[in-house]
Amino acid sequence: QCKFLAEEREHRRIGEMEQGHLVAEQARLAAAGMPNSFSWDMQCCLTAIGIGQLHEARDLALSAHRKMPVYRPALRYLVALNLLVGARDQAEHHAARLRQMEPDFTLRMLLSPAYPVETLRRLGLTEVLQQRLL
Repeated sequence: QCKFLAEEREHRRIGEMEQGHLVAEQARLAAAGMPNSFSWDMQCCLTAIGIGQLHEARDLALSAHRKMPVYRPALRYLVALNLLVGARDQAEHHAARLRQMEPDFTLRMLLSPAYPVETLRRLGLTEVLQQRLL
């Protein structure tokens, strides 16, 4: 799996986002049934965001969350991705779950440079989120 991760990151580094997503998906399939499969769901979620597949990314974050309900990155991205695809009710649902682990969480925190949603910031999606939160 380390080989997959290194290859996926190299593709992203040189701007080959589609190829990086394909490699991440191969790793995800190879990890099926393993205890860390949730982390590969999340890696695929991030690469799907990188190629603009927000609905797919949301489904992958949900898969990661179902496998590891206390994994906060999956919940953070579920909140954001649901806002981005116009599913505010689902975003609120996942935000309530996230507040159980991060009691001070608010939707506006997704816009903070200090909040751990780097992929969204790097791709300019926090600006879209800001519009959704108005």
